[in-house]
Amino acid sequence: MSRAVITALALLLAAPLLASADADADADAAKPDRAAVRSGCVPKRGKSTIFLRTRTAVLFDREKRGEEGTFTVAYGCDLREGKRVKLGVDDVDFNESITQWKVAGRYVAFVTSAYEDLGSSVDAVRVVDLQTGRRRASPAAETTVRRLVVTPTGAVAWSSEVTEGDAGEPADAPELKTVTKLDADGLHALDCGAGIAVASLRLRGSEVSLQSGGQVRTWTLNRPVAEQVVTPTDNC
Repeated sequence: MSRAVITALALLLAAPLLASADADADADAAKPDRAAVRSGCVPKRGKSTIFLRTRTAVLFDREKRGEEGTFTVAYGCDLREGKRVKLGVDDVDFNESITQWKVAGRYVAFVTSAYEDLGSSVDAVRVVDLQTGRRRASPAAETTVRRLVVTPTGAVAWSSEVTEGDAGEPADAPELKTVTKLDADGLHALDCGAGIAVASLRLRGSEVSLQSGGQVRTWTLNRPVAEQVVTPTDNC
């Protein structure tokens, strides 16, 4: 018997086993997160799609029906409390989406994008305490958030840049790049300019760093206040 024939027979015999293994893997992937359901975070009924799970929190989408049709809503939940918090509409068809999900302890930070009729979008950074439901947010701006970090105390920082204007036209200041923080000191633009490397934003403990003008700059994020902060202080 030739080697080719032996190889063909081996593949033929192994095919059912491989198919069974793939089916088992698909079944495992389809199984619900039982711990998240038992905690009360994820409803037992209806379809929930978990897209981020940490040791302390779970984030998931659920479909809702309204007068304008079916849309997707994002929820977050602290697994120790079992209390669901509605985070917002996450459905591009409804001109809203949520990206840049970050979880640290009981806090979840994310970026909401609202799309306008002429093709441009505005981003806002939000942070939610999953235990109390308290929220803080930055004003919406016609920029694109590139990186976002959050501390276990709920302080956030992010880098952003202006990418394009309405209907895809070049922005008035395409070189404008900014790093911003939202913490106990309020909302502050820490640095701005064409020399900022927006992808270099990093967090270590409560210290955030970023490369600007070829040098590494660092700032400290202070424990945030509970109230929503919307008054910006522009240092640029």
